[in-house]
Amino acid sequence: MRPIGYTNEDDVAGALASFMGMLGILFGPLWGNLSDRLGRAQSLTLAMSLAFVSTVLPVLSPSLFGFAAHYVILGAAVTGMFTSSLAASTERVNIDQAPLAVSYVTVFFAAGQLIGPTVAGWLIGPADAFRLTFGVSAALTLLGALLGAVLIKLSKRD
Repeated sequence: MRPIGYTNEDDVAGALASFMGMLGILFGPLWGNLSDRLGRAQSLTLAMSLAFVSTVLPVLSPSLFGFAAHYVILGAAVTGMFTSSLAASTERVNIDQAPLAVSYVTVFFAAGQLIGPTVAGWLIGPADAFRLTFGVSAALTLLGALLGAVLIKLSKRD
């Protein structure tokens, strides 16, 4: 079943991706505030956990609902991952090294945004293996959330 006004799956996917981008913009300031209140490790772990939930949904429910929920939750969470990582990187170095730390983190995010879709395309391939691709992505995102939990423990020791 297609939403009213959309003629094909590409239109629906494009609308969902656009909506995800708008949510990322709207949630940016909220994640910044949350990161200031909770701490960098906690907000990063929360954002990664939400990203995991959003990414596992299309695996469990490969339907319009599963993909729509994925885009909405990920749109709300993705800015939190970036915001928390950047803020944490600037707090771990001397003030004069902050621009370098931000650049370093940004390069890794950019590399992930380049490599991720490429690998996803290979995984999907001719077999149309979307569930496998989302499953691999969910597993990697869960690893990120678990590493975030380790950061919480380490930050409590400091």
